Amino acid sequence: MMLAVLMLILAGVVASLPMFVSSATVRTYILEHLVGLTGREVTFRGDPSVSFNPFLGIEISDLTISDPMANEGDPPLLDASKVQAQLEIIPALFGQIEISQYLLVRPRLNLKVYSDGNSNWHFKQGNLHDAYQETQDSLQSETSATPVSAGLGTFLIDDGTV
Repeated sequence: MMLAVLMLILAGVVASLPMFVSSATVRTYILEHLVGLTGREVTFRGDPSVSFNPFLGIEISDLTISDPMANEGDPPLLDASKVQAQLEIIPALFGQIEISQYLLVRPRLNLKVYSDGNSNWHFKQGNLHDAYQETQDSLQSETSATPVSAGLGTFLIDDGTV
């Protein structure tokens, strides 16, 4: 009987998790996290929606990561009609946002090499740049290479285009 009551309480807490995670907190986290990774301007439309179906997750619409070298009218580095992300349950209970998996729906990755030899996928700042630079330094040194992690999580792509 006591176990059944505990299970019922636990199920109630898990089902109410979307109410613990505010859209404003999630929006700020997503923007800061992606800008920190890429060093690029990141935008998306509206507020993220938080749900628990089939997992605790968020959904955003019209994600765009800019290409700072692009001419006006050129496409951004990345745009996706929808992004769904899986939130970790335990940190969410304490109001913290931790994302373990991303699903990009119909993303378009617009890769370009410019006439000066620069490419729009070579990041000049941000965590991705730092991880790349650490890897380059490790490969060029006499010491053994150390694995580098940018802490991205898992990315799944549904109907993407490069």
